[in-house]
Amino acid sequence: MTILETPRLTLRQVETEDAPFILELTRDPSYIASIRDCGLNTLDDARTFIEQNIRSSYLKNGHGLYLVCRRSDGQALGICGLLYRDALQETDIGYAFLPAWHGQGYAFEAAQACLRYGHEVLGKTRIVGFTSLDNRASVRLLEKLGLSYRHPVPFGDGREACLFD
Repeated sequence: MTILETPRLTLRQVETEDAPFILELTRDPSYIASIRDCGLNTLDDARTFIEQNIRSSYLKNGHGLYLVCRRSDGQALGICGLLYRDALQETDIGYAFLPAWHGQGYAFEAAQACLRYGHEVLGKTRIVGFTSLDNRASVRLLEKLGLSYRHPVPFGDGREACLFD
């Protein structure tokens, strides 16, 4: 199901058929270093992850991470969307793209659309950003989206992260 369209992108719900892409994305070294190791090693692991983490958020929260595809050819580039994290007690913008698509403005375009969707369609009055401080690209993206660093928060795996709003 398509959720959003931008001039270059389509954002749609992640389906179990997207398991090969989700496996590739979550196994990428940059994803593991910047976000976490989800422990996905097989397509079955990816399918389970999609059902238990991504798709369950659509039902529980009315939003979640969406597959970001290029409109011109349908190429999957990454994921982007709004997450509700119990640890933060906040809705935050989340995104991850394969390295081949870094530096081309896709993450900004998708994240900007998700923020607008969250405010205008979902009625969210506050959406925050959450990233590790050493993830300079993510920090720059959050700042470009108009969010500002507020304070450190636990990352959940012993690392310190930063909250932006």
